Amino acid sequence: MLDPVDHFALCLAREGTAQPVQILETQATAAVLWDRQFRIRDDIFTTTDKSGQVTSFIGYPTESIRAALQRATQQQAPD
Repeated sequence: MLDPVDHFALCLAREGTAQPVQILETQATAAVLWDRQFRIRDDIFTTTDKSGQVTSFIGYPTESIRAALQRATQQQAPD
């Protein structure tokens, strides 16, 4: 799961196995406890966790991810 504005990331599943995540919900709001940040450069998707460990993924559909992030950002823009 990606936050297009702050470049936060949260891994929801790895190799078909759900990962532990923390999403706090109330009747009025929800908060995601993001565990890393992400960056996309060319065809490389990179995450950095809170300890500073960097993981890069080659072969991700980065163009599709960029397009989805752009659409999400445009939808969040105030009218």
